Amino acid sequence: MNRFQYIIILALLTLGACDSDSPENSIEGFTGLDLVVTEGATNELVELNVGVRGNLVSPITVSYTVVEGTAEFDLDLLPSSGELVFEPGSSSVAVPVTIVGDDNLELNENFLVNISFEGQTTALLYTIEDDDEIEEILQDNEGFY
Repeated sequence: MNRFQYIIILALLTLGACDSDSPENSIEGFTGLDLVVTEGATNELVELNVGVRGNLVSPITVSYTVVEGTAEFDLDLLPSSGELVFEPGSSSVAVPVTIVGDDNLELNENFLVNISFEGQTTALLYTIEDDDEIEEILQDNEGFY
């Protein structure tokens, strides 16, 4: 084989390696859907929807971790982490999070769900909306209660 034939064969092999008929996933990012959950009076497992932007031609697996914000673990929500699988044709998956309910009037609180994929992390901000109402303030001879 002469040098010219070697170069032609090498070029054909290189072109063949680059010429792929199978398309690849094109992930643009992740979004939080339904960003507000209601607290309630008891603990409740809720599913927070996370969307993927881009084109999926094969399944992808991402990691998620719930992170405290103004909402605190064990008082407002329970720690949670794991993996999620986005399938082609599906635009969202659910992250399971337990919201700790109570009857205390408090401000709305927030927390993050971090989605990690291929070394990149996206932080999604969710809000726990308090559903408790202020109770009637009563007064007697000894003061307010």
